[in-house]
Amino acid sequence: MITQSVALLLAATTMAAPVTKWHTAPPFPLPAGATDTILQDVTAAVPGEVWFAGSWRDSGGTLHPLTARWSGSAWRPVPAPGTQILTAIDAVGAGDVWAVGSTTEPGDSTPVVLHYVDSAWSAVPTEQTPADSALADVDLRTADDGWAAGTSGASPLILRWSSERWTRTPVPDLGAPARLTSVFARGPADAWAVGSRQRDDGRDAPLALHWDGVAWQAVDVPDLAAGELTSVAGAGTEVWAAGTRCGDTELTPCTALVVRRSGDTWQQLPPVAGTEVTGLVPFAAGDVWTVGYTITATDVEIGHVEHWDGRRFSVDPSPLPGPGGTDPNGQPASATPIAAGAGDRSSGRVWAVGWSTGPIRVPNVIYRD
Repeated sequence: MITQSVALLLAATTMAAPVTKWHTAPPFPLPAGATDTILQDVTAAVPGEVWFAGSWRDSGGTLHPLTARWSGSAWRPVPAPGTQILTAIDAVGAGDVWAVGSTTEPGDSTPVVLHYVDSAWSAVPTEQTPADSALADVDLRTADDGWAAGTSGASPLILRWSSERWTRTPVPDLGAPARLTSVFARGPADAWAVGSRQRDDGRDAPLALHWDGVAWQAVDVPDLAAGELTSVAGAGTEVWAAGTRCGDTELTPCTALVVRRSGDTWQQLPPVAGTEVTGLVPFAAGDVWTVGYTITATDVEIGHVEHWDGRRFSVDPSPLPGPGGTDPNGQPASATPIAAGAGDRSSGRVWAVGWSTGPIRVPNVIYRD
């Protein structure tokens, strides 16, 4: 009986083991001499053409921009000019791609905007910004209309592209330090930017701004205590935002946060697990993916994915290893956070990117059909 019980237990354990439908892409090609390489964003706006952006560090400590394209069967590294960090990328059409970030001078960073056209990247000037400014995200609604968002000193920074130039757009005075991490445009008179603002007690609280075609205005979000919003996107007629929600004290663990807005009302949608959502991948109001990470009891960030089916979230196991696993190059790895995700509407494929922390950091790229 004991032997039979053990056999039944092993069979049940095997049946209950999570089965992933995610796949690991071939190892990302590391630049020669790279000592630290990460991917921070991915865009699949053009059918069959997926772009990736991040940064890499050479042996002398200098940071460089990193971009590459997946052709469907192989990586195509695309050299980018300058010494800067790229934090976001967005494709308008085939051969028309934008990337943003910042220069790397401590305390004196400036926004960076790159445009890929005619088979090469080139730097695009922006309206002058104060010292210590950086861009965190970019969203091009059309080739002639788009937004970029970030931080200038201790204030939100928003730039708009109007076919010929990037110009600063006034933002409301929030009366406290604030920053923006994500921007999304639904139409010429309907755009959203999210991030965080500092509360009176010094902790961060979620922040949402809305563009109505005339001006940006702060929009109240549900009472979520401390935390921040790191991603905003559209799902059908709804606006979704996500990030992390923390307790009333710094000793309270933070948990993943997802809210959606229909009409003038926000609704909180509790994920199953996770510590922070870093990216939203919406295909429809009843088909939304969240990517991010969970912090383990040993303070290690592990990639985490969930799916919303219109009624509830469910965890979707990823192929990323936990502590004690190996990175894409077979080296020991500990942390494997996911930094961003994107969806290819033509195929339904979901992409997610981040990095593995081992002897050096190397990119992780996974996808789900």
